[in-house]
Amino acid sequence: MFPKPSPARAQRCPCFPRLGFTLVELLVVIAIIGVLVALLLPAVQAAREAARRTQCTNNLKQLVLACHNYMDSNKVFPPGMNNHGLSGFVMMLPYIEQTAVYDQIAARYFSFRPWDAEPATTTTLSAFLCPSDGSAGNNTFGGDDVRGNSSYVLSRGDAFRHNSAQAPPAHDSVRCAVPPHRGVFGHFGGITSASIEDGMSNTIAMSETVKCDQSGTLWDHPLRGRANFNTYDLTPLQCINAIDPATRRIRPELATGGSGNDNRRGHRWADGRDQVTGFFTVTPPNSPHCTPQPTNFRWSLGPASSFHPGGVNVAMCDGSVRFISETIDTGDLTQQTLAGHNGIIHSGPSRYGVWGSLGSRNGGEATAAP
Repeated sequence: MFPKPSPARAQRCPCFPRLGFTLVELLVVIAIIGVLVALLLPAVQAAREAARRTQCTNNLKQLVLACHNYMDSNKVFPPGMNNHGLSGFVMMLPYIEQTAVYDQIAARYFSFRPWDAEPATTTTLSAFLCPSDGSAGNNTFGGDDVRGNSSYVLSRGDAFRHNSAQAPPAHDSVRCAVPPHRGVFGHFGGITSASIEDGMSNTIAMSETVKCDQSGTLWDHPLRGRANFNTYDLTPLQCINAIDPATRRIRPELATGGSGNDNRRGHRWADGRDQVTGFFTVTPPNSPHCTPQPTNFRWSLGPASSFHPGGVNVAMCDGSVRFISETIDTGDLTQQTLAGHNGIIHSGPSRYGVWGSLGSRNGGEATAAP
């Protein structure tokens, strides 16, 4: 057996290599691995978001296809809200392979209200959920509030107004008069394809929404929260200015209020009211959601919103899906857009730029989606 060399000789002789790394070499290797991870992680996240956005796009295409199949059978698009307060999504159910859920609703002769905890309307349906909103599939709020959530909203066009969950003859109040929307999905009756005078490829049918939720005791999240104004006479610019530029959150004095279950966007796919399953092409995508009172369910200036970076997906009436930037032209946001107390909505070209004209179905514009 050969004798082991002394440590001093091992250092002098190249025949006996070192049996490990030096501390400097180890630190260099760790630094290289850290740089590689830093370079790869954004790419992995981008790839995942691209996959989520693709799934969301496919969902929107299927929903517009369901609208066309509904129109083939009924000669009109589904209404945004029918006489029972149910949304257009309920009418689409048989055309997205959810006939069993639709039959449960129809078996009750549409006699129950969509905000009641009915087994059918609290069902989670993947066709109504965008994977980019991680909480969209969570149907509980406060531990006992069960909801059938929806990441998608139907276009009411570029003129928002007071709405009711009952048909007009049940109301004497002029404020509850229900004029036709300038968008594709109005109340109490569907529209024909001929009513989309600006063209199917130039008119938005539906888009996305982030599910509303509280941040502790406040509704101050810029996308999940809502701003409560003690007035119905609100300009879109006032709504946008609800965001505090210093904190990028809704101003605390506007983000307080009651629980306001009926104002939560995206919490009930069966609920046809504007603030739940409707949106307006007035304020730009990813603007705050504005309401007149914390528990008032008849009025809302709801935007399209999503967690896709920089904007939202919109589905046009011809079935194509476009990505709309949150910096899209919105015209003059100082213009009041709420219908007057006589229920009259302005006619002609939209006041709200390219975004408004894409939402109006008969404004006389020939604006193509970017």
